Amino acid sequence: MTLEATHDGNYVDDGATCSDQVDGMISENVEVSGDVVNLSTLGRYTISYNCKDSAGNAADTAIRIVYVRQTSCPTCSITGDGTITREASFPYYDQGAACTDLLEGSVHARDDTNPVNVERTGEYSVTYRAINSIGLWNDDSTCRYGKQTYTRTVVVIDTLKPVITLKYSDAATLYSKKSNQFSNQHTTSGSNPNPNDHPLSVNNKNPADSYSHTWMAESAQTSSVNGWVVGAIGSAVTGLALLGYSMRKTSVATSVPV
Repeated sequence: MTLEATHDGNYVDDGATCSDQVDGMISENVEVSGDVVNLSTLGRYTISYNCKDSAGNAADTAIRIVYVRQTSCPTCSITGDGTITREASFPYYDQGAACTDLLEGSVHARDDTNPVNVERTGEYSVTYRAINSIGLWNDDSTCRYGKQTYTRTVVVIDTLKPVITLKYSDAATLYSKKSNQFSNQHTTSGSNPNPNDHPLSVNNKNPADSYSHTWMAESAQTSSVNGWVVGAIGSAVTGLALLGYSMRKTSVATSVPV
């Protein structure tokens, strides 16, 4: 007989019967010897059965051969979700799978098929396999409970917007005509450079002065300054008129005799 190896339960022999022409059924006289069957250990076990009648006549020895074999294959459980989504160009670290064998317990899970390429969008399948000590894989067609496959689906997508970065040459310099200050990538924080000392100055003149157009910031500043000046003049004139009127009224009031 062939039994499946397992850690659960013990071997229970089916026994034997013995009968004699004179004594009748004498199964109680059956003696069992041989190997002790261990269901946790693969192998071949031999069990012998002997019997004698009341006259001391011995029956021919009966033999039972017990094979303990492992035909069950490892089973796996995928760690995490069966389908996951990842952003392109970011590292992908697979969570793997946990696999066990009925007889050996925990066995190593191998992701023999892991084609995930985060530099290319698309759908990828990560397949996990496990093998036990006698060479049975989870996807063998000879598995006791049938062939089992374990696969995770990884979807690589691209949802990030592109980024535009403006380039400036080493000589790129911005000048302000109003403040007579400038800044460029060579100027350090807290410094107060003289534009006439800048290597781009020509004949001690600011090169920006040669441009005929006005920067938007300067135009806005000029407009706001002009408006402020006009408003200030108007306010001043109005204030002087009110002051004079107030003084006239006061002088009249103080000239009345008491």
